[in-house]
Amino acid sequence: MAGAVIAKLEHVKEFIAQKRRKFAAPINPEAAAVRTIKNLRSFQYIISLSPPLP
Repeated sequence: MAGAVIAKLEHVKEFIAQKRRKFAAPINPEAAAVRTIKNLRSFQYIISLSPPLP
């Protein structure tokens, strides 16, 4: 189950990255990496607080 969630997140992340490249102003790669790490840490925190799946 966790593998499927991670795969979906990767798909969504790539989709957003494509849209950002297409429509948004160029973003500093270092800033994008920091933002991604912060988002992943936030996601891990939310997952740790959520009840386990059956």
